[in-house]
Amino acid sequence: MTYLAKLGELTLKGSNLQEFENLLKHNTAACLNGLGCKISLMAGRLYIDCDESAAEKVEFTLNHLLGITGWAKATVCEKTIEAINQAVYDNALLQAKKGCKTFKIDARRADKGFPLTSYQICCESAGRVEELMKVDVHNPDCTIYVEVRERVFVYTDSEIGCRGLPVGSSSKGLLLLSGGLDSPVAGYRMLRRGMKIECCYFHSYPYTSDEAKQKVVTLAQKLAYYGITTYLNIIPFTEVQMKIKEKAP
Repeated sequence: MTYLAKLGELTLKGSNLQEFENLLKHNTAACLNGLGCKISLMAGRLYIDCDESAAEKVEFTLNHLLGITGWAKATVCEKTIEAINQAVYDNALLQAKKGCKTFKIDARRADKGFPLTSYQICCESAGRVEELMKVDVHNPDCTIYVEVRERVFVYTDSEIGCRGLPVGSSSKGLLLLSGGLDSPVAGYRMLRRGMKIECCYFHSYPYTSDEAKQKVVTLAQKLAYYGITTYLNIIPFTEVQMKIKEKAP
């Protein structure tokens, strides 16, 4: 099966665009290491080809991957209008079984060597789908996307991505992590701007409970979903605090 992810603000970069794209590809490969996935990147799209057994991990990764605006599981077909029509019909049939009554086809012909225009692809593909649903270009129950590139991709259900920049594309930062809301949100926003972060937590046992420490560990684990490799440094602070209490006027 094939997954297609759309790049976001990365595409606005200039001469260093390839550095950002390579980093995004590297981060994706790090998350999917050992699963036998084939990862490629071309013309503003990230492609992941994998076995069905890896689908759950791939989808989890795409839901937490910084640097993409959205993703979808796509049907890949031959670059002929007959194959495209069949793939569109198969996708429409699945949507009709889910209760969709109206549809729209959104075609994009990135490969200008393909003989039909985007509009002609829409018209050709819609013919068969009208057997299942009615056309509604303004407020459809489902939209079927067709992208004619080096391969042809057909998909319907598109998920929203995390956006932002790939982790590691900016500087490094240290996050003072506590059990509250502000610090993990700050860490997430740092990650979205491409920073690599390390977390730091000062633990004052027995004045601070082990439950509080475990909460911080859990928060750091959740940040690691986005940060690829995020370290948590737990610093014993009780003795230092006691010294401060003794010496402070």
